[in-house]
Amino acid sequence: MAKIIKSGLEVTTLTTTGTISGTFHGEGANVDITPDPETVLRTDTTSIIGFGFTTTSSTGSSSDKIPTQKATKQMIDGYINRKTTGFSCGGTDNVSNLNVIDKFSMASNVTAVDHGDASVPRYTLSGSSSDTQGFSSAGAQISGTTYNNVIDKFDFSSNTTGSDHGDLNTPRQASAGHSSDTQGFASGGWVSGGYTSTIEKFDFSSNTLASSHGDMILGKSNVSPSNSSTQGFLAGGYRSGTYIDISKYDFSSNITANTHGDLSRLTSDAGAGCSSTTHGFIMSYYNDPGPTTVDILEKYAFSSNIIASDHGDGTDARNESCGQSGYTNGFQSGGRRGGGHKNVIDTFQYETNVVGTDHGDLSVSRRNASGHQG
Repeated sequence: MAKIIKSGLEVTTLTTTGTISGTFHGEGANVDITPDPETVLRTDTTSIIGFGFTTTSSTGSSSDKIPTQKATKQMIDGYINRKTTGFSCGGTDNVSNLNVIDKFSMASNVTAVDHGDASVPRYTLSGSSSDTQGFSSAGAQISGTTYNNVIDKFDFSSNTTGSDHGDLNTPRQASAGHSSDTQGFASGGWVSGGYTSTIEKFDFSSNTLASSHGDMILGKSNVSPSNSSTQGFLAGGYRSGTYIDISKYDFSSNITANTHGDLSRLTSDAGAGCSSTTHGFIMSYYNDPGPTTVDILEKYAFSSNIIASDHGDGTDARNESCGQSGYTNGFQSGGRRGGGHKNVIDTFQYETNVVGTDHGDLSVSRRNASGHQG
């Protein structure tokens, strides 16, 4: 099924000969499409595409050509790769390292369910996602003295124990995770002896040692990650002080990251990050002056280098939560405020600046887990 929306934010088919089976109900209708739109869309490489449908009218007496607006390939990719399930992996309850993987439906407000275990219990890990699997990288033991370089993976479709997927070159914790179509990335973090600016990448398809992919502008930990289809974005973070900057790097080239504007407030623990097809979002973070934990949401455009803007509030002030990116909504789960660990999942809409809403709970209260979407 596919929904017809005139704006093109949800795309059905690119062929001018595709036929809608059944009665045409107009904008907002759920319809069966022939041929399968995902098969058609994946073969198209143009950047701007016009498309339309041959439809049966509501009276069933005639066929009409219904013109639609043009849609960018970014919108099409967003629709094809839309995510329906969020995952939270690992973390800590401040007593022990956790290996629990939770999953929750992005469509319904219910308590998350167990989805197997990671192969290595740890916290302060970074998350990446392919279309079919989640990858959690690096991290530390609760004592904070043992850093990890393991890349762990688990299937979105089956509830089984995760498996080893190679290693990063440098053990680290509190790095930022990003995802291209084919590779995962771990940026910065804390290593033995200080902060690192190194960005490493690994292939989703093969279990090998990660390779270097340039550097951040400045080595930091606890950065809020977001990504477009071609770039990784790094907001705020900590390095013996507070930071406000947003930087970016290309997935396709191994070069040092570039500046991309600023957040509206200083951060020392930038909180969870998530991404729409056009904007990055930072959710509920530890800010200065204060210092205090806030429930503020901020957003910034991937296409322009400007100061981030306010995007409403979350339901619960916290930091060290993890983010999950849906098609129309962003999610954050877990975290802590002071010594209290959280199990709450909340959600907000990308298109409207309003207070977020509660979206159920994790099965285990935790902080510093990795977030995934599939």
